[in-house]
Amino acid sequence: MEENKGHGTVIELLVEIRNLLIPISHAFMDEYEEAMRGERLLQEKQSILDGLTSTAARRRIFDLLFDKECRTQADIAREVGITQPAVSQFVRALQENDLVDSYTNDHGELRLRNKYDIWPK
Repeated sequence: MEENKGHGTVIELLVEIRNLLIPISHAFMDEYEEAMRGERLLQEKQSILDGLTSTAARRRIFDLLFDKECRTQADIAREVGITQPAVSQFVRALQENDLVDSYTNDHGELRLRNKYDIWPK
């Protein structure tokens, strides 16, 4: 019987600890939910990007759009071996899916930014 009483004490202690942690968890619930929304958004954007970059040519275009060199869409098309309108269509798809945003660099050139810093898998 003594052994059972020990388990009851442990359970009571665990219940007390849980009851003390509940208000603490409530204080951080908004931050936790925001982090989970952010994680779900990243997963959704990753899935969209993976779908858009399902071919080797599109993965190569994506890589060239964000490497260190400043290339035009025509330069990328020549390097990948596809048409410039195909590159333009791909960039438009990235923009429409809110995967990239644009900015003007120090040289006045319009550039793309990988908005979520995600890459094709």
